[in-house]
Amino acid sequence: MSRITTICISFLLLQALASVKCQVTECTRQQFLESSDYDKNFDTTVLEPTYPLKKQVRVPCRTGYTGFFKLICSETGWRTTGAPCQAKSCGHPGDAQFADFQLESGDDFVFASTVVYTCHKGYQMVSRSNRRRCMAEGWDGHIPTCEAVKCQSFTVDDNVQVSGDPEDGTYGNVIRFSCKSRNQILKGPTEIYCDESGEWSGNAPECKEVSCDTPQIAHGRVTDPPKVYRENEHLTFVCDNKYKFADERRPRCLKIGSEAVWSPTPQCILKQCKVNLPPIPGTTYSRYDKNMFSPGDRLTVTCVGDRWIVDMKTTEVVVTCNDDGNWDIRPECKDISCSEKRRDHYLHVFYMPWDGSKINSQASYYCKSGYSKPRGITYATCTRDGWMPERLCEGTTCIQPDFQHNEQITSVKKDEYINGESLTYQCIYPTETSPVTIMCDRGSWSGIKTCLELACVKPTIQNGFVIGPKDNTVYYSCNQNYKLFSKAWWGVARCSEGKWSTFQECIEITECGETPDISNGKVTSTDKQYATITCNEGYQTEINEITCDNGEWDLDERKYSNVCTRISEPCDPPPNVPNAVIEAPYQREYVSGSQVIYKCRDNYRLGNDKAIRCLNGLWEDRRISCTPFCNELEDNKLNVELSLRRGQYMNGETIDYKCAHAEEYEGTATCYEGKWNKTIECPGPPCVVPQQRPGLTTSPIISEVKSGGKLNVFCNYDYEIDGANEVECLDTGVWSPSFPTCTKTCAMPDIPQDLRLMTPVEGRRAKKGQKLKFECKKRGKFIQGNAEIECLESGDWSNQLPRCGDVGLCSAPPAIDFGDVMGSRTEYQEGMDNGLDMLDASNHAL
Repeated sequence: MSRITTICISFLLLQALASVKCQVTECTRQQFLESSDYDKNFDTTVLEPTYPLKKQVRVPCRTGYTGFFKLICSETGWRTTGAPCQAKSCGHPGDAQFADFQLESGDDFVFASTVVYTCHKGYQMVSRSNRRRCMAEGWDGHIPTCEAVKCQSFTVDDNVQVSGDPEDGTYGNVIRFSCKSRNQILKGPTEIYCDESGEWSGNAPECKEVSCDTPQIAHGRVTDPPKVYRENEHLTFVCDNKYKFADERRPRCLKIGSEAVWSPTPQCILKQCKVNLPPIPGTTYSRYDKNMFSPGDRLTVTCVGDRWIVDMKTTEVVVTCNDDGNWDIRPECKDISCSEKRRDHYLHVFYMPWDGSKINSQASYYCKSGYSKPRGITYATCTRDGWMPERLCEGTTCIQPDFQHNEQITSVKKDEYINGESLTYQCIYPTETSPVTIMCDRGSWSGIKTCLELACVKPTIQNGFVIGPKDNTVYYSCNQNYKLFSKAWWGVARCSEGKWSTFQECIEITECGETPDISNGKVTSTDKQYATITCNEGYQTEINEITCDNGEWDLDERKYSNVCTRISEPCDPPPNVPNAVIEAPYQREYVSGSQVIYKCRDNYRLGNDKAIRCLNGLWEDRRISCTPFCNELEDNKLNVELSLRRGQYMNGETIDYKCAHAEEYEGTATCYEGKWNKTIECPGPPCVVPQQRPGLTTSPIISEVKSGGKLNVFCNYDYEIDGANEVECLDTGVWSPSFPTCTKTCAMPDIPQDLRLMTPVEGRRAKKGQKLKFECKKRGKFIQGNAEIECLESGDWSNQLPRCGDVGLCSAPPAIDFGDVMGSRTEYQEGMDNGLDMLDASNHAL
């Protein structure tokens, strides 16, 4: 009990103490500095150490910062109101021309932040400082200035044309150069520019005479000594083995654009065979992954449809690339076609089809007298085998048979037998056979029989023996101590038409028979003991004669291929010269010392060298070429002095001319690749403006128009133009289109109200030949006069306007050839008897 009382008293005492609080009587500066409301942007130097209760104090901001912040001293300490201090904003620092800027310090354009300006590429800073700092009063300094980098001025030679100002070059400026003379080229860059570092991208060029250096040619070499080539000089070079000229034209030093170059480029390319991809229609290849093939490569070419290769019956072939870079067979399929005309001894006329000679096309033909077309055949048809049928004409006569065996004609012999005529022949062997009679039937013999071949008697051979015959064949050999003339030890003979083929003789074993075969020459026996050796052209031998020694020629068989040796190495086929041929058949090899002569195609001319000679495996190093030449300049628009004409002109040669129809113009024509290049094109002759054409006016009013000029043509009010309103003078002196004319028109008449115009007319005037047709509007009224009038060439109407009346009137009767109208009037009333008689030319009534 006593313990519980003590605990309760202690609890009440603690509660009473907790309810007692201290009362604040002042606030201090130190309390604010230690509070969480303070930051370094406040200026607390103006604050008092202490402030009484309820005192309000505004805390200022440090320089460069702004804000409204107030402290209130309360019983619990400082209370705050307002916003803390923030850095002042300076706004955008300003853009500098040709420059960019970025913040170097700070997060925004506020107090104490710094921006740095950087000039663009090719520009430089000319201001003292490239920085601006945000101060309490705003941005310090000025916006920096960037100026373009300048390049140093330079001069050029007098013969150099300059485009641009080299005296005032700033970044990005470009200076271009060219030569004032067309006979010079630039040595150096065609243009330079001022770069970002203030330096020109290159040195100023010079203008020099057109020249080319000796080029380095891969897989080839220049045969001339190293030198500098002048304009239009040619380069001579050769290609290594297995390489060829990329262009067969001879390179020439030319000015092209602003440079001197070799044209065409001297280049050696590997000798390869080429196919076109995709192939021509109707041709397919076994490979489509490449179109260039090396020597030795093979390619299968297949022809599709009605096409062929090699011959018209072949549709597939394997072609091989040769060492010279050419296919052994051209890898292209051709359309099947037949020769222009079928050759047939019995043909009289053969007409080619209108669509050519393609497969399945048909041709009409006629046979000679005595011959006719085969039964059922009307036309010749083009097939893979040529024109069919094979025999277009069959004779109605027969020629004497060409008997091959032992037949003998017993009837009267004739070269030709008519249809139905017979011929009789007899077999010579066996003699007991009966005669055979055959008959000519539409050009063929009917009933013909073949006689047996003549039999041969079993032969004998001196100093030898024969076995057989069997199947008209015997075999033979020689007795001991004898041998056949050839190297064989037995022989064979066959019976043909009662005769044995040739037998070899048997000679003594000590005699020499057939002479040996040697390469590149031959051995000729002069008698049984000696034989002479003759070598082919280009070969020689150290042994001129061989002798017979105990039945053998004293020549070792192992030396047969070495008896005749080359005097020197042969040459491959001579080099290909574009636009030329060799006046001799093609050969695979040419012996040393042989010569070939080239000949150019039309309008091409050989240089000084026309022939080359093979010397020990190599052709003479002569640059043979066919150069195109120009004939006389034919142009009726210009004139060339007769003294300058010389028939032919070589490449690069020039002639001066004057324009025939504008003598104030002169030009120069240069011969190039067989054609004339003219500096100016002369105008053609002027076109004469036709005079005294009625109603026609031109604009402008002149008597002639130069070539290429145009002229406007007009017609007066009462005329109609016949042709175009504008014509052009061609360079031939002819108007295009033809010069127009003006045709008189007719004014539209005033039509009475009771007349109706049946023909529509546009405008108020009618053209020549135009007709107007009328009728009366009211019923019961009739046309009096011509119901139709025509506009004449004179501009007048053929008749007056008709009128409408109650009774129809006829105009005067028409004129009659070779007759007269008696008692005619201008008008006749409808139904009136005209009282006319028709008379003939003799004045007799008809």
